[in-house]
Amino acid sequence: MNNSKFKYILRFCIQPNHFEKERFEDLVEFCKQAHIDDVMFFTDCEELNQGHPTKDEISDWMVIINWAKKKLQEYDITTSINPWTTLNHADRGRQLKQGQDFNLMVDVEGNRAALCACPMGENFGDYLSHIYAHFAEITPDLIWVEDDFRFHNHSPLMWGGCFCDEHMKEYSKRAEENLTRKEFIRGILQPGKPHPYRKIWLDTARDNMLNLAKKVGDSVHEVNKDVKVGLMSSVPSVHCTEGRDWTGILSNLAGNTPLVNRPHLPSYQEVSPQSYFWYFNTISMQTKAMVPKETIIYPEVENSPRTLFSKSRTFTNFQIETSLLLGAQGITMNLFNVMGNGINMEEKYQDSLGNIKDFLEEMAKLDIHNADMDGIKVMYSPLSSYTKHTDKGVSMKELEPSENFWAGILSSYGIANCYCDNDNLCNEVVAISGQYFRNLTQIQIEKLLKNNFILLDGEAAFTLFDMGYGQLAQIKNMKWYSQYSGYQSYDEVANGKTYCGIKQARTTLQRAVGGFYDIEYGNDVEIITKAKDPYNNTIGASVVVANKNICILPSKGDSTYYQVHLNCYKQAIFKDIIKNNIIGKPIIYTDKAPYIGVYEYNFAQEKVILLVNASLDDAEGIHIYNLNKNYNQIIEISKYNEELVSNRVTYRDGIIITDMKALEVKALRLI
Repeated sequence: MNNSKFKYILRFCIQPNHFEKERFEDLVEFCKQAHIDDVMFFTDCEELNQGHPTKDEISDWMVIINWAKKKLQEYDITTSINPWTTLNHADRGRQLKQGQDFNLMVDVEGNRAALCACPMGENFGDYLSHIYAHFAEITPDLIWVEDDFRFHNHSPLMWGGCFCDEHMKEYSKRAEENLTRKEFIRGILQPGKPHPYRKIWLDTARDNMLNLAKKVGDSVHEVNKDVKVGLMSSVPSVHCTEGRDWTGILSNLAGNTPLVNRPHLPSYQEVSPQSYFWYFNTISMQTKAMVPKETIIYPEVENSPRTLFSKSRTFTNFQIETSLLLGAQGITMNLFNVMGNGINMEEKYQDSLGNIKDFLEEMAKLDIHNADMDGIKVMYSPLSSYTKHTDKGVSMKELEPSENFWAGILSSYGIANCYCDNDNLCNEVVAISGQYFRNLTQIQIEKLLKNNFILLDGEAAFTLFDMGYGQLAQIKNMKWYSQYSGYQSYDEVANGKTYCGIKQARTTLQRAVGGFYDIEYGNDVEIITKAKDPYNNTIGASVVVANKNICILPSKGDSTYYQVHLNCYKQAIFKDIIKNNIIGKPIIYTDKAPYIGVYEYNFAQEKVILLVNASLDDAEGIHIYNLNKNYNQIIEISKYNEELVSNRVTYRDGIIITDMKALEVKALRLI
């Protein structure tokens, strides 16, 4: 029995009647050298996909997968199955086959897909559940539901669906009026206060996916009650626009088996590690927060078009190691193309994966998936698309919440943080962006702002003002100036402090900031920086602390506009603000190096800190502050330690001092 604490799950295509025996021999050799624990076999995948496969077509794949499964058992390697489609990712020129009488997805403009199925259609639900039941017949360890299990992103549709005739009848029934597609969509996207049609759209989409998930899960477990059914997922803010019930879908798929989720890791090609780090914290970490704590997490490493030309082994390892921050118990890996070529041993993934497996196993023994994350509470709600006010009312993307901004900023600054959907907080440091406040009542807002130290981005501050509660943050009036308006040019330190050795340090308000809120405040406001025009004239306050406990950064927190805030001066300013807060509890943070992420996990009797250097520079003498307790022992786990575990850290006066290699992930166990 495979007892790996951190599973290597290889996504792999072995096509019937295409050198399958030869491909299998290479697979076995690769698995042995790379320490693969599970092979996730594709069926009818990618370039080989011919549309929605029939049961007879699937049977050809099942014969070879079942044969391979029995062979892999000899090497203590389990088998899972990855049907490449559910609704289907995109038309890609494929058509429905004879007898496939499925409702097809229709987009906001009335365009009908040629292949992508409507998830509400009864015929399609019966088809999909029968296909998954067929997969269960060979008793794989796990069957995956692909990330096309969603309404959005079904090319060539505009955004996605579904606004087919059957759905329009359902929307009309719930609205108790005969709706046209255009008027219904106009209502969904109505600027300002959400129209009742918004709730009908979100509730219907939510119900559709819950029902289809239950149908699939039940069909699998009627065949074999022990087969797990896992969900692949993508960007949580987009799933929010279709009302996703994460717990409900996972539970309906799982039945009485464990819940399993594959969060999206946001890099299909290699990007800078700094950019990857931002999106990992704003996408992957938020996905983890959305699912129940007991969910088994197997994130994805994707490599498209799947050669070393698109992603290096070093970057792949960095993705795998950072997945530990999610409490991952393994990783799914799409390394080689899925057209039946099999394994390319010349790319030497077997060496790079084999080299870090012992380290991953040691880290996984920390069981941080059972710990409670701590740090600044980044507030979010999975229901924010129900309450969000749109600006223009022209695109479904306007329903996406932007509540993850602070997670990207704080992680890049080296300040511990975690997502939180519980507004009943006291004596915490709390970060709010976007329109999160619209999910709360006046009493909830007042308690949250009174009992905690608060960080607000400009959109959160405007939401507070727009709801009539601006006085709670000393806000009397606000005016928005777009990027390159000529009004705002830069901000300048105005509190007399020197940051990074620079007096009156300046940072841009002009480039990559997305715009600026000019805010008129009441009396109880400490001005940290002042906004200036190109002629050195002060136009108003920029970063401030109101009521001694509400810090406002007057820019929108949309991730498109994050770059401007990533500089050493803003990093120093916010660490100084957080260090000197008078209400919230102390927050763990690192010193001045950029992209040294710090993550805090608490157990009953000990604490674990994970550190990430998402930079290509080594960092020496990194200080970790605000531990607030004396510990008897600090154990470091690093892949650069010869024996994995040692005591190389320095600990004095409540401060840990350690070094970090470029792209290193390490753990500190505090006992």
